[in-house]
Formats: sequence, C-alpha cells, structure tokens
Amino acid sequence: MKQSQSTSTKQKQHQKAARTETVNAFYRDGKTLKNWMDFLIETKQDFSVRSSTYSTTITLPNGNKLKFFKNKYDDHVFIANKLILKDMKTKNNIDEIVSGNHQKINYDSKNGLEPFEASNVINIDISSAYASTLANHGLITKRTFDFLQRLKKFERLPAIGMLARKSMVFTYESGKCVDTNIDLSKDAQVFYFLIQKVEEAMQQAKAIADEYYLFHWVDGIFIDGNIDKKKLLQIENVFKKCNYAIKYEQIDYLKIWREDDDIWVDMLKNGEQKLFSFIDRNLQKNVTSLLEALADNYESKSTGGSLPDSDELHGNTSSDIQRPRSYDFIDREEWMA
Repeated sequence: MKQSQSTSTKQKQHQKAARTETVNAFYRDGKTLKNWMDFLIETKQDFSVRSSTYSTTITLPNGNKLKFFKNKYDDHVFIANKLILKDMKTKNNIDEIVSGNHQKINYDSKNGLEPFEASNVINIDISSAYASTLANHGLITKRTFDFLQRLKKFERLPAIGMLARKSMVFTYESGKCVDTNIDLSKDAQVFYFLIQKVEEAMQQAKAIADEYYLFHWVDGIFIDGNIDKKKLLQIENVFKKCNYAIKYEQIDYLKIWREDDDIWVDMLKNGEQKLFSFIDRNLQKNVTSLLEALADNYESKSTGGSLPDSDELHGNTSSDIQRPRSYDFIDREEWMA
C-alpha cells in the first residue's frame, strides 16, 4: 500500500513538472525583441505579447515564455510591492480611493517662462514622497514604510509604481495580430491618488513662490534664489502640514530653454548632470482660459452686456493668456521599446 502511494505521488510530481512553463530571460532592447517577433510572424506562429513599462513577455505556442526586462530589480522590490498590497486590503478607505478618478499630472512650470540660466537656484525635494503619502493616509503600516525606506531610491519607485502597472496585450494567430487589449491594474487609482496628493502640495508651494517659481518635477520644486526668507518658510510649512520631510538639494547650475512646445532643463544637481524635457502645460491651460473668457463674454452679451473691443481681445484683458503654439496634447507612450 505504501509503495502504491509513493508511486502515485511520484507520478503527480512528474506530471506537474511536465506542465511547468519555461521562462527565458533577456535584456529588453529593440533589436532582440524585433528579431523574435519577426521570426514568429514569418513562421506563422500562434503567440501573445504582453508589454509594460518594465518588461515584455512573449508566450509561445507550447506555453513557454520569453521575458525581456528593461531593468533587473532585486527581489526586495517585489516583496515591498506585496507588502503594500497586503496592507491596503485591511484599510477602510481603500475602496473610495480605488473607485476615484485621480489626476496623473505631476509637473508644472511658470506661465510664460523665459529662457533662464543661473547658479542661484533653490531646489526643495520631498523625501520618499510616495511612500510618505501612503503612510500619511494610513494605507500602509509602519513596518512596510520602514521596509520601503531601506530600498534604494531607484528601487522604491517601481515597488510603488507597480500599483499602476499597465500592459498592452497583442494576440497573434498564424502570425497575424487578431486582438489587442489594455490590461490596467485594479489598484492604479491608488498610485494616481499618491501623485495627486504630492501635486496638491507642489501647487500650494508654487502659489506662495509666485514670481520666483520656475518649475516643479514630481517631488521637487525649483525656485529663483532671490526669493525672500519669509516666503521660503511658508513653503516649508506647506510640506510640514502635509507631514512631508524635505531636503534642500545643491544646484550648481541650471539652464532652461524652449524647443517648440517643450521646456528643456539642463542642470548640475549634487554634482550630477541632469538633462530632461517636458511639455509646457500652460499651453493647454491658456487655451482653456481663453475659451472660458470668450464664453463669459458671449453670455454677457446675450444677457444685455457687451463684448470687449478688439484691443481687449488681443491681450489686454489677461496677461496670463498666451497664443497656443500647438493643439497637440496627445499622451504618447511607447509599448515596445
């Protein structure tokens, strides 16, 4: 009887092993991924492709997988994400956040920002902004927060950012794409909630900085160094009231310029050169302001008021309204890097 049970157990183990998929991992670069895709299409295979910010996975007809990673993260990153998800399940306010529609914009710049070059620039960063927001709103335990704090900065963002993981899924039959689908995590709104809360603090700081404000990017605000100390203390208090720890970063050099609708930033921060660009949000905001002003004027006319004269319509009514250079506000995202 014991021998029979032992044989049965071994058979099940062998069957389970036979069903286990094989995963081959590669670095994700355009050439390698394209070569595999071309081969599968040319040989008319049935397969699927799932591509996200961090990886691309091709599932072959036999169930085996080819996984292409953009970055190889330590296991602690995935452990941290699982801890966050576990904590969120026990929170009473999570359903309200998940069902919300939170904003995703996490940057801005001074309206009408002119080319700027200086070494006297103040940069205030929020320390562990998203992890702190999770903790401040009771979405994670202190244990999980401390675990996140032990991660390196470049690991902490994907550990939290996986809440909003989004994949594009392509299904192929006989080498032809027959279906596409977007797979968005059900917890995506939690990550957008974190973005929104940090952005709200940044917008408050921006309002106080006023004419000294240059731009902000995610969790860091950049201010003209000529700002007075009183305003600087008020900005610090904004972050303090939000229970954010802040730090002043060293900016040895900063240059800002425009190329079409983009604002480019070149700076030396903490001894490291950084170069990046972002779309000027003010273009769309100015169009919206102009349309609202025209709608108000139309309403005023229809109720007995009068439309402004030509001089007023051409810039004298609001110094904030600028002629847009582009109406192209499409959010572009590359799925297949």
